[in-house]
Amino acid sequence: FGFETVDHAGDLVLTGEIQRLSVVERRGYTSDVGLMLTVRDRAGIKTYEGLTAGSSRRFGRAYDPEHYLGALAESLLEAVDRLVRDDRFRAGLLRADLSAVTLAGGH
Repeated sequence: FGFETVDHAGDLVLTGEIQRLSVVERRGYTSDVGLMLTVRDRAGIKTYEGLTAGSSRRFGRAYDPEHYLGALAESLLEAVDRLVRDDRFRAGLLRADLSAVTLAGGH
């Protein structure tokens, strides 16, 4: 889509809530991320609301913080990839003149 993110005064505002966030260490690391996201235009009208999720599984030794963070990062990347491929999300972005998107809480 190629848009700029800004702290305020964007054409759209993207907000989100973490629904699931976990890493289980058992013969490797299995992680799961679920996000509920909402996009609103300048008038506050909701143009998109939906859930996106991602998961990952990776090998690693027990209780290594880098593996926990890596597993979560991979899950988050998968969730974002699914989001940008979601036709409803893309349609929600296209409902406004998209030059800048405000990410709630900064970027």
